[in-house]
Amino acid sequence: GSDFDVRGDLVLRRPYSEEEAKRVFAAPPLRMVKERSNRRLWLADAKTFVKEGAPTIWRHAFALETRAIPTPRLFAVQGDRVAGEWIEGALPLWDHFKSRGVSRDSLHRLARLVRRMHQRGVYHRDLKANNLLVRGDDVWVIDLDRVDFLREVPRDARVWNLAQLNAAVGPPVTKTDRLRFFFAYAGRERSVRMTWKEWAKEVMRETRLRKHVWPKPEEASGI
Repeated sequence: GSDFDVRGDLVLRRPYSEEEAKRVFAAPPLRMVKERSNRRLWLADAKTFVKEGAPTIWRHAFALETRAIPTPRLFAVQGDRVAGEWIEGALPLWDHFKSRGVSRDSLHRLARLVRRMHQRGVYHRDLKANNLLVRGDDVWVIDLDRVDFLREVPRDARVWNLAQLNAAVGPPVTKTDRLRFFFAYAGRERSVRMTWKEWAKEVMRETRLRKHVWPKPEEASGI
């Protein structure tokens, strides 16, 4: 489309230039953020990250954008490396809750985002706390390698996503917070609201299958 430019094996998102992309991909890491075999993530400069080993996130990021699901903007892809917007000051979901506290507004924003993803056919198979970044009132979905785009997200997949999030956040998130999140997620979907106890049982069953053990409050406070 007109938003993109192709220069050999380099694909650019306008107005990002070929010169900028070459500089970023050739620059030594300013800071290594994550390092695994063939799947590193680093900062090329204060505003740009480079991630390798995940070329599919280029397509998935644009697919999320077209569905109005917030994700960091990607600038360029070359081979198995992508360059994109580094959101300074954003924290993973649980870190945000631990440092900023849990408010009803923040739970509702998160729930509405997950509901919108499911309504628009987006199933993130790794929807854990580290893959949701929060800064202020904004939430971004990241780590898009394992995202499926469906005509309709089935109930078992919806339950799995809710269980992933349920397992991923411990104190200070309370049982009441979790119920508030669920009802905000259900929104006006009457069939979900009226059967909330069944949904809760399914979510907790899947949560236990993840073999996740939440730390006790006194342990979490020191993290």
